[in-house]
Amino acid sequence: MSEAFGFCVLIAYDCLTMGDEDDLQDNLNGTAKFFTRFLLGVPGQFEKEVENISRRQNGGVMSENKSTTPRRPSLVADAQIDRLVRRFAARVLFIRSDFHAGIGPRDPLPLIEAEARTFSAALALTPHGRAYWMVLLPEETKLTGDPGAALGLWIAGQTVQMAEAIEGGEPEPPIKRRTDAMLADVVARLTGEKY
Repeated sequence: MSEAFGFCVLIAYDCLTMGDEDDLQDNLNGTAKFFTRFLLGVPGQFEKEVENISRRQNGGVMSENKSTTPRRPSLVADAQIDRLVRRFAARVLFIRSDFHAGIGPRDPLPLIEAEARTFSAALALTPHGRAYWMVLLPEETKLTGDPGAALGLWIAGQTVQMAEAIEGGEPEPPIKRRTDAMLADVVARLTGEKY
C-alpha cells in the first residue's frame, strides 16, 4: 500500500515540477509504466524510481537540453514588485503620520489592513508563493486568511517599528539602512532570487 501511495506522490511531483507539457506527459507515461509493473508484482521498482527522482532533483537525469521552469512566488515583473513593496511601506508611513497629525480615522489599523489586502491583490502570488509566505508568516496568515495580506501586515509592522526607533532617538542612517535591507530581502523573496 505504501508503494501505491508513493506512486501517487511521484505523479504529483511530476505535475508540480515539469515546466513543459511534453516533459510532463513523458514523465507521467513513465510513472504509469512503473505503476503497472508494481501492480504486476515487479519487486524493488519503487526504490529505483525514488533514486531517479533524487538524481533529477540534483540536476542529473531529466533531459540534456530542457530545464525545469523555476517557481516564481509572484506573477508580477521584478521591477514592479520592487515598486509595489516600497510604495506599500511608504503608504504605511503616510497613514501613520496622518494618524499622529489628527488627520484621517481614529484607528489606522483597519486602513492599513485594507492597504495590505490591496497590496496582496497587486502581488498576484502564485500557489507556490502563497504556500511560501504561509510557512514564513503563519500567525499573520491565520489573522488575515491571506498570505499576501499577511506579508503586507508584517512589512507594516517592521516599518512602524523602525519609524518608532527613529522617533525614540536612534540615529536615522542605520535605521534607514535596516529598513532598506528588510525591503530588499522581501523583494528578493518575491522575485524568487532568495528562498
